[in-house]
Amino acid sequence: MEDPFLNIMSLITLKKLGKRKEELIPINMKMANFTGGATPTLGILVVEITVGPKTMYSTFFIVFRV
Repeated sequence: MEDPFLNIMSLITLKKLGKRKEELIPINMKMANFTGGATPTLGILVVEITVGPKTMYSTFFIVFRV
């Protein structure tokens, strides 16, 4: 069995990529952080990623800070 994983991106990185908080898809979810506390998500962002001839979509959960 594979371990589950999430793509996480900080709000600062989102802004550096030229994206705005208004572009996020709202989601009501909290994730456990490294200290065992809860980290709320600000929303999700679906991005198109192209590497060579292959293009795929990936979903990132946006948080205030990582």
